Amino acid sequence: MFILARAVTYAALFVGLVLIFVPARVLSSSGILRPTAIGIWQVTGMVLGTAGAALAVSCVVAFVFLGRGTPAPFDPPRRLVIQGPYRFVRNPMYIGAGLALAGAAVFYQSFALLGYLGVLWVVHPYVRCCVRGAYAATDLRKGLPGVLRENRALVAEAVNDGWRAFSSGSKGWTRVPNGKPGDNPLSDLIVHGAHPFPRDIEEMLRRIDTLGRREGRWPLGENWPFSPREFDWERGKDLDGARQVLAHLLAILEAGRGDEVLIEPRTRRPFRSR
Repeated sequence: MFILARAVTYAALFVGLVLIFVPARVLSSSGILRPTAIGIWQVTGMVLGTAGAALAVSCVVAFVFLGRGTPAPFDPPRRLVIQGPYRFVRNPMYIGAGLALAGAAVFYQSFALLGYLGVLWVVHPYVRCCVRGAYAATDLRKGLPGVLRENRALVAEAVNDGWRAFSSGSKGWTRVPNGKPGDNPLSDLIVHGAHPFPRDIEEMLRRIDTLGRREGRWPLGENWPFSPREFDWERGKDLDGARQVLAHLLAILEAGRGDEVLIEPRTRRPFRSR
C-alpha cells in the first residue's frame, strides 16, 4: 500500500504541474477561452485525452503491482516491467501523457499547447537523466543522443537482464520481447536450457545463479555485475576474461561475500551483509 500511495502522490504532482497548471498558463497567456459549444474538435480532443489518461493510469498500475515501484525517476520499479502496455511499446507512459496534451490542444484548437507538447517531448530525456543522477550530472553538451545513451546505460546497470532483453528486442517505440528464447543469453541458459556459452562457463554461471538465489541476491538477474559482457561471451569474445571474472565472483559468493560486487538495483549501492 505504501508503494501505491507513493505512486499516486507522484502521479498527482506530475499531472497537476505538467498536464494541468502549465497548460492552463499557456492557454491563458495565448488568450484562448473554453469553447462555448461542443463540436467535432472538442469530441476528438476528449477521446484523445481519455485514451491518454487511461494509458497513463495503466502504466502506473503496472509499475506499482508488477514492478514494485513508481513512475518517478528517483523512485523507479525494482523489477523491469514488460507486461501490460509495455508489451507493445517501449514508453507508453510518455505516449499517454502526450495523447492527453494533444487532446487538450485539439479540444481548445491551440497551437500553443502543441508547441508545449513538442518542447516536453524534446527535453524529457534530459530531465529524466538529471533527476536520476546519471553519472552525477548529465553533460548537456553531449546532445540528445548522448543523454539517451547515458540514460540507457544507467537503466542497464540497475536492471540489466530484463533491460538488455527489452532493449535488444525493441526497435524504437515498438517490438518488445516477451521472455522468449533469444532475449538474453543468461536467461536462455538458466530459464530455457539453451547452451549459449562453453560448458565450463555455463557450469560457473549455474553455480553463481544457485548461490545468488540462496542469498537472495539474484546475480544473474537485476544486479548482474558484468553488463553487458554476456552478449560478447555468447559471440565467443573474451572468453578467458569471462572465466577470470566469473571465477572471482564464484569464489567470493562461496565465501559468503559478494556485497562489494553486487548492486542493489533500487538504491544502486552494494548489498549489506546478511
